[in-house]
Amino acid sequence: METINLLQRKEAMKKLRKETKRLNRQRKKLRYKKALLLKCTKYRFRFVQYVFYLWAKYFDIFLALIFISGLFYVCGMSLNVLKFDENSIFIGILSELFIWFGEFSCFMIFTFILIILSFLYVQKYVVLSDTFNFYEDLKESIRVLDSNIVDVEKRIFRNEKELKEKGDLLQ
Repeated sequence: METINLLQRKEAMKKLRKETKRLNRQRKKLRYKKALLLKCTKYRFRFVQYVFYLWAKYFDIFLALIFISGLFYVCGMSLNVLKFDENSIFIGILSELFIWFGEFSCFMIFTFILIILSFLYVQKYVVLSDTFNFYEDLKESIRVLDSNIVDVEKRIFRNEKELKEKGDLLQ
């Protein structure tokens, strides 16, 4: 009868050891998954944050530059019309300067258009899509992974405790 009890205990210990090994592998996989998730998403989310930061910080400056360059161009063209009425060198130089500055600043319009397009892209694919909630989803999945890791570690601790108790009983 005692030998049957010992055999059953040994069998139970083998099962516990197998379970502990399986749980250790599972814990290792979960930790790796968490690290990979954090590493892969960190840079992507920082880029989105940076785009929003730049857009919010410099939008009014870009808008003002476009508006001012347009004003200079219009003033230059108006002075150019006045130059033909009066043969003034000062008005001619000033009109050419205004036109040059307006045309040079018009290159800012292309920059502004690119910024608008990038903003629309970010708005369409980030703000209006599910990926904007990406960070919250990421935090939730990390929270789930952490709870799974804690559960696995609790089971491992329980198994090791049972193994010690059964090992003490066998001796």
